[in-house]
Amino acid sequence: MSASGISDDELMRSSPPPPSPAGNNSELPPQNSQPGNDGLGAGTGEDAENGQAAPAIVQPDWTQYAHSVATTLQLTTEYRHDLVVQSQLGHINQAFVSLGGLLFSVKQQLDRLHPPQAAYTMPAALTNAIDVKAAELFLSSDLSAYKDWPNKKLMTQLKADGNIPAGVSRDKAANKLIGRYIGSKFIHYRNDTKDLIGQSMGIFNDTLKKFDGPSWGIYELTEKIIDTVTSTGVVVSITLPFVARVAFLRYLYAAKLDESMNGKVPSDFWDCIDAKLVKIREEKKDAAKITKVFQHALTKDRRRFGDAAATVSINAFMLSAEAQGNRVAAAPAPVAGPSSSS
Repeated sequence: MSASGISDDELMRSSPPPPSPAGNNSELPPQNSQPGNDGLGAGTGEDAENGQAAPAIVQPDWTQYAHSVATTLQLTTEYRHDLVVQSQLGHINQAFVSLGGLLFSVKQQLDRLHPPQAAYTMPAALTNAIDVKAAELFLSSDLSAYKDWPNKKLMTQLKADGNIPAGVSRDKAANKLIGRYIGSKFIHYRNDTKDLIGQSMGIFNDTLKKFDGPSWGIYELTEKIIDTVTSTGVVVSITLPFVARVAFLRYLYAAKLDESMNGKVPSDFWDCIDAKLVKIREEKKDAAKITKVFQHALTKDRRRFGDAAATVSINAFMLSAEAQGNRVAAAPAPVAGPSSSS
């Protein structure tokens, strides 16, 4: 209903058709489907059947309706004029494009009133916390997997410890940035550790298809891994459980070398490590049996590379079934064990 009390339908019915501009053919050929008649009227604009001129197609004039809508919405004179112009567009697609432009203009104005949130920048305190905790997690002897799982574990730990505020933890963009930084740390740790294990094997003799030359003992390799991962100043002491874990990694590295016969391990080395850890937990189940797996790896490493103290034993630690994935847990103190010749 318009301001004058006339309904919209009455306004539309009473509005006269717009005048056709000079030279504009406003007539369309009649739609006649009878056989032999193509509806063109021999180019005369006449109906071929009765010889009468075809009626002109009258386009409705939406001007008055636009004025009615403008009044209802209480548009200003400027916007009333714009709406009338919109109502006079002759093609529906043209009207849609024009309307879309107006909507984007409104969105642009809203963006200026409410600018998008600035890009998140990680504070130094958070990066430092990640550097420390990522190194400690990677160098733990009870890590149940080396890919993906440490990222999730560390993110959960950071939130639980308050290193990531609640507001930031709900920000998807911020979480993505933090996750990328965490992931980059573990990627570097894995690559560096893999390279060090390769160097510890000696020099590969391509003719003999084996490693010759000086190799590193297990404690030397463990020290180098810790020093490389803790280059940011993190202090991590060498523990017997972690020495056994490094021996386990080198044991599987050597097995992959035997398969390749070219002195290189496949790119899925860490995937193989994670799969092996899962298999051990699923097959052995019992903590004592799982302990023997690491004991076997350390024993073989001591026999091949030496550098194992005779006063310590793998039995100085046990696997805790209560810990995640039957992980390795250090005992309070080492005990005497078999010599390196055993």
